[in-house]
Amino acid sequence: MGRPLGRSSMLRRGVACSCVLAAVRRRGATTVTAFGGFNGGAVAPLRRSPPSSAAAAAPRSPLFSVSSPHTAAAAAAAAANDLERIGIPKEISEEQDGGGDLFSWERQWYPAFPLEALGDDGSDGKGGLSDMPHACKILGRNIVVWRSGTSEDGKAPSYSALDDTCPHRKTALSTGKIVSGDGGAGGGERCGKSLLQCRMHGWKFGPDGSCVDVPMMATEPSSSDRNALGAASSYPTKVAGEMLWIFMDPTVPESDLPELPAGAAFEPDDDKNWVHVFNLNPLSYEVMVENTFDPSHAPFVHEGATIQGGGAYSPDEAIPMKRFELVGGDMGAQSGFTVRHTPYREAKGGGARADSYKATTTRQFIPPCTTVTRGTVPDSEIRISFVPASKRETRVIFSFGIPVPKNRLVASLVKRALNNDFLHTMQQMSEGRTKFLDQDRLTMQLQDERRMLDGAGTDLRPTSSDAGVAAFQRWIGRCGNGGPFADAPATPNAGAFSMWDTHGRHCARCKRTLGRLARVERRAARASAASLLLGVAVGMAALLMERVGASARAAAAALLVGSFVARKVRFWCADMQAKMFVSTGPKREIQEVYLYQ
Repeated sequence: MGRPLGRSSMLRRGVACSCVLAAVRRRGATTVTAFGGFNGGAVAPLRRSPPSSAAAAAPRSPLFSVSSPHTAAAAAAAAANDLERIGIPKEISEEQDGGGDLFSWERQWYPAFPLEALGDDGSDGKGGLSDMPHACKILGRNIVVWRSGTSEDGKAPSYSALDDTCPHRKTALSTGKIVSGDGGAGGGERCGKSLLQCRMHGWKFGPDGSCVDVPMMATEPSSSDRNALGAASSYPTKVAGEMLWIFMDPTVPESDLPELPAGAAFEPDDDKNWVHVFNLNPLSYEVMVENTFDPSHAPFVHEGATIQGGGAYSPDEAIPMKRFELVGGDMGAQSGFTVRHTPYREAKGGGARADSYKATTTRQFIPPCTTVTRGTVPDSEIRISFVPASKRETRVIFSFGIPVPKNRLVASLVKRALNNDFLHTMQQMSEGRTKFLDQDRLTMQLQDERRMLDGAGTDLRPTSSDAGVAAFQRWIGRCGNGGPFADAPATPNAGAFSMWDTHGRHCARCKRTLGRLARVERRAARASAASLLLGVAVGMAALLMERVGASARAAAAALLVGSFVARKVRFWCADMQAKMFVSTGPKREIQEVYLYQ
């Protein structure tokens, strides 16, 4: 028997296993590997090899800062000089948030859902998503959201957000249901507002979190007695920019609530069609935001992935950015920062794609979690909200503003296509998009694991192309106290790349598509069986009864063909469901998928 493993050895082996898991994507039982798979041999634990004497004696590039546990002060000074060399200021504006601190992660508005995910985009009928409670996690807190009424003018829905825990027996309130507040025990004072009923014992909670009904009490309790039994914490909510926003400090009175961060929510207009896509990624908030401010990774990380408009990413197109700088040369605790950079891919040929390569791009960070990119695609705007859910989990809401064509017919067709659930699902599940996302996730998951091993929040040795990442790391170090989960213990991330877990189960449009495919599959199965039986019966009758003639034989043949067609439709629907989100069950054989080939 070998000697027991030490703590450091166990950590190294645990991280190695996590890295292997991070490279596995379960599309059913689908293995994702980076450069040809793990089949070639065993994966060794992660170890830091000591530098050779030649490497130790080699001169270091003056661009990189020297870091050593024994020279912390010198490393900090060198890093500050490196950042100043690429335009990142040493000081940050001393903006206060009203509470006396530079920045408070709790005293902020966070986008929780696009309205379409709640069924209030006009595409969901009675009994659909708008009549259900929805669960989410922000800053490590489980929250339940539901439509509790309408706005004061009666034109827009209003929402309530509570802690997703019943104070009675700690059941998740998001598994409950929405009931009317008119009449009923304790419900009359709610003035028509919808109540949230716990699934386990029927306790009802109002929009403010107060307990309004305890149905299993032998005697009717008073209002004070009900709230003494338990009330749920309520969070302020607001609708803006086709999003539901939640303020994460429930102790702040409504009169003291701040406005949304300037520029965080867009104003809907007739010039753009906005498309929203939601993902829940098993990645930390920090690496996801940094990835947005690191455009030069695209030709290398996304090698072989298709580019919108044609072509594919290639390292051969990578060019150094001639300029990557802070706009205005300043950053603030509440205002964030804006960077501007020249192209990082070489323009080849002509057309809109080549023109976009030549354009200067601006990237803005709006605390706490919104990034805005302009210039990558002409006349377009990309907004991404990276909502920190837990230390290794981030809710990502991708919003893309597409200019409305001037031709009315074309504009109508484009809008129909953008609002079509089936086309949305096909686009999300396309091989090019899933490959693009898997490449990012694989890279960032392994980056997360190594940061956990190093115990370091930053990993930057800045070059001129790293100004965006350096700016964010400077902001989060000086203003954000190291991040929203800086004090949380290190935990391994989820590892698997399941498109169902990251997107499908959270997307109303994809779930509607799956539901419709399932219904068509069932109906096609019934139609196939019925047509087959009827065709056989008519055919037998045609053989036994000579007077029926050729018309009966033609009818029997038509029924048999119809049965065959219905059967094909049935299996096509089943195959489509399996191809979209095979992680719902082992429906397909094991496949090897290579991200770089």
